[in-house]
Amino acid sequence: MASSSGTMKSSFTSVSILPDNSNQQDAIQIFKIDAKKRKMIFYEDQLELLKSAKFKDYKVCVISVTGSYRTGKSFLLNFFLHFLKKKCQSVEQEWMDVNDTLTSGFLWEKSSQGVTDGILICPEIFLTKTKEGEKIAIILMDTQGMSDHQTSYPECTKIFALSALISSVHIYNIQNKLDLEQLGVLQLFAGYGAMFSDSDKKPFQHLVILIRDWVNHEEYGFGFEGGENLLISTFKKHEKSNLSEIQKTIRDNFANVRCFLMPKPGSKVETREFKGGFNKIKEIFRDHVKTFVEDILTPENLVPKKIDNKFITVAELLGVINGYWRCINENDKLCIESIYMATTKISFEHLVNGKVEEYKKRLGSCTDRTQANNEKSEILKAFEKQREMKLGTEKLQDSFKKQLAQLLDALCKEFHRILNQEDVLGNEYIEHVKECTTLEEMEKIKDRILKKFQKSANIFNSLKEVQELSEQRLTGLLHKVYKDFHILFDHVNVLKMEYIQVVKERITLEQTSKVNETILEKFRDKTKNMDCNDQLRDRFKQRLTILLDTMYKNLHTLFDLMNQLIKEYSESVKECRTLIEGQEMMSRILAKFEEKSDNMDCENELRDHFKQRLNESLDKAYNDFCMLFNQVNQLIMEYSERVKEYKTLDQAKEAMKRILVTFEEENLNCEKKLRDHFKNSLNIQLDKVYNDFCKLFNHVIQLTEEYSNLVKECKTLEEAQERIKVLLVTFEVENLNRETNLRDHFKQLLNAPLDEVYRDFRILFNHVNELIKEYSERVKECKTLDEALTERQRISLIFDEKNSDCEKKLQAHFKNRLNEEFYKIYNDYHKVFTHANQLKDEYSNIIKGCKGSKEAHVEMQRILMKFQEENLNCETEIRDHFKKALNTPLEEIHNDFCLLSERVNRLIKEYFERVKECKTLEQAEAEMQGILVTFGEENLNCGKELRDHFKQRLNAEFNKIYNDYRKVFTHANQLKDEYSNIIKGCKGSKEAHVEMQRILMKFQEENLNCETEIRDHFKKALNTPLEEMHNDFCLLSEHVNQLIKEYFERVKECKTLEQAEVEMQGILVTFGEENLNCGKELRDHFKQRLNAQLDDVHKDFITLFNLLNQLIMEYSESVKEFRTLEEALAERLRILGIFDEKNLNCEKKLRDHFKNRLNAAFIKAYDDFRILFNHVNQLTQEYSNLVKECQTLEEAHEHIMMALVAFEEGHLNTERELKDHFKQQLNARLDKMFEDFSVLFKEAEELKKLYYESVKKYRTLGEAMDKQTEISKIFENRNLNCEKKLRNHFKKRLDGLLKEVYTDFSRPCVHFNRLNDEYCRDIQQCKSLEEADEKLKAIYVTFAQNTLNCEVELRDKFMEYLKKECLQIYNDNKTKIEMKRVDDVSNGIVFWGGNILAAIGGVTGGIVGGPVLGALMSGAGKSVGSALGATSRAIGKVVVKVKNYNNEAAEE
Repeated sequence: MASSSGTMKSSFTSVSILPDNSNQQDAIQIFKIDAKKRKMIFYEDQLELLKSAKFKDYKVCVISVTGSYRTGKSFLLNFFLHFLKKKCQSVEQEWMDVNDTLTSGFLWEKSSQGVTDGILICPEIFLTKTKEGEKIAIILMDTQGMSDHQTSYPECTKIFALSALISSVHIYNIQNKLDLEQLGVLQLFAGYGAMFSDSDKKPFQHLVILIRDWVNHEEYGFGFEGGENLLISTFKKHEKSNLSEIQKTIRDNFANVRCFLMPKPGSKVETREFKGGFNKIKEIFRDHVKTFVEDILTPENLVPKKIDNKFITVAELLGVINGYWRCINENDKLCIESIYMATTKISFEHLVNGKVEEYKKRLGSCTDRTQANNEKSEILKAFEKQREMKLGTEKLQDSFKKQLAQLLDALCKEFHRILNQEDVLGNEYIEHVKECTTLEEMEKIKDRILKKFQKSANIFNSLKEVQELSEQRLTGLLHKVYKDFHILFDHVNVLKMEYIQVVKERITLEQTSKVNETILEKFRDKTKNMDCNDQLRDRFKQRLTILLDTMYKNLHTLFDLMNQLIKEYSESVKECRTLIEGQEMMSRILAKFEEKSDNMDCENELRDHFKQRLNESLDKAYNDFCMLFNQVNQLIMEYSERVKEYKTLDQAKEAMKRILVTFEEENLNCEKKLRDHFKNSLNIQLDKVYNDFCKLFNHVIQLTEEYSNLVKECKTLEEAQERIKVLLVTFEVENLNRETNLRDHFKQLLNAPLDEVYRDFRILFNHVNELIKEYSERVKECKTLDEALTERQRISLIFDEKNSDCEKKLQAHFKNRLNEEFYKIYNDYHKVFTHANQLKDEYSNIIKGCKGSKEAHVEMQRILMKFQEENLNCETEIRDHFKKALNTPLEEIHNDFCLLSERVNRLIKEYFERVKECKTLEQAEAEMQGILVTFGEENLNCGKELRDHFKQRLNAEFNKIYNDYRKVFTHANQLKDEYSNIIKGCKGSKEAHVEMQRILMKFQEENLNCETEIRDHFKKALNTPLEEMHNDFCLLSEHVNQLIKEYFERVKECKTLEQAEVEMQGILVTFGEENLNCGKELRDHFKQRLNAQLDDVHKDFITLFNLLNQLIMEYSESVKEFRTLEEALAERLRILGIFDEKNLNCEKKLRDHFKNRLNAAFIKAYDDFRILFNHVNQLTQEYSNLVKECQTLEEAHEHIMMALVAFEEGHLNTERELKDHFKQQLNARLDKMFEDFSVLFKEAEELKKLYYESVKKYRTLGEAMDKQTEISKIFENRNLNCEKKLRNHFKKRLDGLLKEVYTDFSRPCVHFNRLNDEYCRDIQQCKSLEEADEKLKAIYVTFAQNTLNCEVELRDKFMEYLKKECLQIYNDNKTKIEMKRVDDVSNGIVFWGGNILAAIGGVTGGIVGGPVLGALMSGAGKSVGSALGATSRAIGKVVVKVKNYNNEAAEE
């Protein structure tokens, strides 16, 4: 079944059961065998954390692995552990990554000795949930291997039994095959399943039989499907055999039995170097172990542990383990009855614990003692009806019933104590709460009560849920009382605040007289329907009444105090002269109120209210004072500010009158005396301000007129600015006694007209300067004198337009200054303009006679110096401007001269370069005409005379270059044709190169008079075709040599003659295709040379190729007959010598190549021979070893097929005929070995059966041992023709089989003799036949238990012998036992009868006749008692004999 991990978050988590400070990662040991005491040690402390773990209530799935030692149990469990750890990290993660390493939690190693000791579990518990939400804990358990030659058989069975009883999934690990004899240990539980009440419920859950290293996968495939088929087939095969008891035990005890066939993990795992890497494990093993692990560990497939159909939790598991351990440890020999009793006790303990937990849950819903008692009675009745009550003895049932009743009584008593404690603490809280006055006190009392309850609750640890519910009820009660208190408390506070609010709204005491009764009536209405304690309600009503009375008294006192202080302040404030005095007076009154009210016991809010009312009254009085005071100051300041804006004195006078009227109207509500006082003060101050205004107003007018006259004389801005400063200082000095703000205002007022005059002056002054600069710049751009004059008139108009708002006289003054400056600039411009035009014309005439650009440049500099010298008196900027203006046309003329000169030189060079590229004379002439046309078109902007002059110079140079070109061009073509004819007769590349150098020297000598560059260019141009011809010659020569080498290399790789012929034709085609650019005659010549040389190489190849194939075939035939490697090697050397002798005339490299090919072929054939030869020997030896381990003929024959398949698959690349030859040889040798194996195998099986049939007739070990020796000698005398090692192996194997039969015989035989002797000895001590019968039954049971694992027929045979012998002993001793019993009875009669009669006689004689007669009668009584004893003895013997006689007769 595939894993269903999904794509969700991981559903697995892990928790360690070790202490937090432990770093242990490996498995922990919980059981260990004490060999000396023959007991199992249980390390219970390792599992203590299971009781208190957070997952203690989880269902638990225990997965254990048992089986023989060294079969890979721990190795397998590590795959389970690896899966769980990976799934704890991520569900989506692939848990078996090839590059990963196996988790090592359970120690394992490659060794002959076992590693696991006792029983171990993983220290990590893995938790998961199914899709249905079921919580399951997973525990992995490892066990010590059985049959490890160190642990006795009983100890191994104890480990197996304990593992099977604890686990819910029991994996039984066996090796190679499913043999029911290997499951014989399960006979330990024979009859166990029948003891349970429900026959359809099995005591054990899942058994998984895991067969490791399964080899017969063709018959039964790997996995669960193959395992199920194998299990069904095996069970069906043994239905009627002596192994049917094992099948019956498995069916009776396990609810589900499955089988899984697991492949081998691979040879790399079996080495000591293996450290757990998945990449070392075979893929088939990884796939199937992945399937196996996921099938068992998928949450939906997990099997929680059950006992008697009840799930076990993690916390209960420790008790289960402890119970089974005690049961197994108390008995030296495992007994089904004791295991059954242990299981029954565990079931009862589980049931009792469940009922106790159920009662605890029911107590959680109980509210009184009667309900608790009723629930207890129901639990006890339900316990008696449980199915588990049918298990065990009546005494055991009664003991657990009594135990449950005691536990329930204890819980019931604790429940009663919890209820009592709850009631007591609830009443205590109610009493305390009556005295509380604040919520904080209530909270503290509530916490104290709860702490007291929690402290007392530590006594009731067993009823935590009930205690928690009781605590919740108590908390609810406390909360209810607290809530009632809080509500009443809030009601009182609300009504109190309402009273205070109502009082605040009342102005007089009479209005507040009836508020108290209204408030109390509201309290009664609000609390009438409340579900609260009456005493608590009355208590709060009383509190409210007292509170209201107290507040009314305080209200009366505060009201009187407030009125008194208001009157006092009203009188005092009239004397205040400043705002500060009024403020201080108010503060003193408020402080006085606070002082007197603080001594009163009244509510702060009420006191604050009256303080607020007092403050409002005082504020009203103070605000009137402040308002008048501030308004006077404000009106004065307002008048002072407004008067600054007036332009006449009448406006200031009218404003003063309006202010006085406004003051009168706005303060009608104020106190009249205070208002009149402030009105007089206001009038005085306004008069003072008005007088200052008049004086300052007149002074400003005077100074403004004075500045207007002075500024007309100023020549600069600084001078005008300085005049303003002087006037302002004068104003400041003459008005020092005036009101400061008003003086400053008029100073600013004075500053305004002065600034206005100064502004006009500055504007005109700056504008004149700007226009002068502008005219100076504009006049530089004028081309004619008329333009300069027009610009002057335009700027004058601009001055008039922009300054029309300025003072007229000042404007006229600055316009005169502007005209004077314009006239001077215009005169300078006129002079310089005229002189510049004269010098320009002069330079235009001079430059026509210049011969070069340098001479033209010197003349231009001279003209510029002349202009500079003749205009020194002119204005500098104008002179510099016209100097630049003159420089421009002079530079244009000079630039044209330089441009034409440079362009002529460039075109000459260009023509020279172009003519080098021309292939014909016509091209050279066309290039010359084209350049001349280009010169004319590109220089149209230059002066015509200068352009024509340079065109004539250019034409002359072109004609000279063209003549030299024509001469050299013609000579070069002649020499090229000459070399073309000469090179046809050259015999080699050196000769062709010498001729080329001669032609070049001839060209150099005959053209010495030509222009050097043209001669050198044509020399290079001639060199190119000559070199091309020479290169073609060299290329073809080299290519021929290269192709010959290439054909030589290619022909070495050819496998046939046809391939060599094709390669030769390909070389010739390649030569023709790759040399198409070369001369045809030269190419044909070299093609003939190439063809001749290729023919020679091809002939040698044919000779060597035929000889090579002949020798290889000869060696291939010879090697099949060889029997040793030395013969094959000698033949190889002989044939190589023949090859060397026959090919002396062939080309050496080709001969060496074919020798290497021949040697390689020989090496390949020799290697194939050696590999096949060795592999045959290896497989023969391997089969010889494997066949010894085979258990059946089919298995041996299968090994033959596997060896042949391995031989076939291992030599796919070897020569087929040789491989078939060796395969036949291998088959013959294996058949011979299989034939010997068949004979020996059948012989061993027949002798084993013979010995088994013989040993059934024996009753002593000596007879069986003698027969075993006889059988061994018979085997030695037979089969002498078989292979000796195989014969010795089968002799050892037969000895082992005989030893197994002898062992099976010896166990019941030894037990038979021991128990027979034991019964002979014990029966002598028996005092009754019943005791002898009990001894006899015990002997039978002991024999059956001690021979559980013995062969059934032998066990039954010896059981018959034992019964027969014991019955004989019983019958022989039966009469003796009965006679002994008769003697005992007779002796008792003699003793007690004699003594009683002697006593009676002595007493009677003493009474009648005295002591003497008493003594005589006493002696007579003893004699009578002895006689009675003898009589009874005789009668008893007669009765016994008669009874025996009757029994014998009845039997006959």
